[in-house]
Amino acid sequence: MNSHHPAAPWSGFLKGISIVVTLLLPGIGWLLASSAPLHPAPLLRAALIALPLLILLSAAPFVVRGYELRGGTLQVRRLLWTTRVVLGELREATVDPQAVTGSIRLFGNGGLFSFSGWFRNAKLGRYRAFVTDWQRSVVLRGSACTVVLSPADPAAFVRSLQAVAAPAPRTRPPLPRWRRSR
Repeated sequence: MNSHHPAAPWSGFLKGISIVVTLLLPGIGWLLASSAPLHPAPLLRAALIALPLLILLSAAPFVVRGYELRGGTLQVRRLLWTTRVVLGELREATVDPQAVTGSIRLFGNGGLFSFSGWFRNAKLGRYRAFVTDWQRSVVLRGSACTVVLSPADPAAFVRSLQAVAAPAPRTRPPLPRWRRSR
């Protein structure tokens, strides 16, 4: 059973960061380009204009759109592709809006269209995040890694995982004809 779960709507914090940075980066590019000398370094001037816009364009495809769990692999749907994260055996899935409190970013995106990358805190240790709203955090602890994500309905996502992870009733295959008792 594979079920798709949309990502949570962007939190006000994520919207604020994304709007401010989207407005700030082109302004920085314009300011740098207008203060750079015009004649001695036209290539430098072009790079100063292009770099902030390149940062915006390179962050946009990393938007988190949804999640799916398939046989020990979390699939995070992005704007243009799917990121696969091997969880190994899923040991625990919990809804915990406070799980990421006190986290520091080790590597990744801290709020330009998503919170994604590697983070660390005392409660979870090192974990990977694919989040649009920290208040809807679901923590997946697998044998290979810990992942935090934010589905639109965290409780439904966890119930779906529990339904998939529940062991199927054990049925015995029929005995061969020669072993059946008479």
